Amino acid sequence: MAHPLGEALRVSAVAVLQNAQARAAVLAAWDAGTRLLSLKRLDATPLTADPALQRWALPADGHPGSLAVTGRQRTVRLIVAQPLGQLQSPALAISVEPRGGSPNPEGPIGPVVLQGALIDSTL
Repeated sequence: MAHPLGEALRVSAVAVLQNAQARAAVLAAWDAGTRLLSLKRLDATPLTADPALQRWALPADGHPGSLAVTGRQRTVRLIVAQPLGQLQSPALAISVEPRGGSPNPEGPIGPVVLQGALIDSTL
C-alpha cells in the first residue's frame, strides 16, 4: 500500500474483519509509525443508504473506542490518535449507526456487522 505522503506503508499489524458468516469482509493494515489505519472492503455486504459505518478499536478491557464515522466507501484511510496493536486494542469492529455515529460514548448502539483481531505483522 502506498502511504498518502508517498512513502511506503510500514505495516505493524493487520486484521481481517469478518461478517456474521465468518467471511472476510474488510482488510485492515496499521502503520504504527505514522498511525495510519487503512481499511479496504473485500465483500459486497449490502448497506442501506441512511446509516453510517462507525469504526471501533476494541480494547482488551474497557469500552470500545470510536476511530471514525464514515460513509460506505470501499477504501478508508484514517490517521488514528490512539495507539493500536495487540496490547492496546487487540481487535477492530465496524457497526451500523445513525448518521453522525453512535451517541453512546461507551460504544455502538447499532449492530456490529464486522469484527476481527489485530495481528502483529512484524516478522
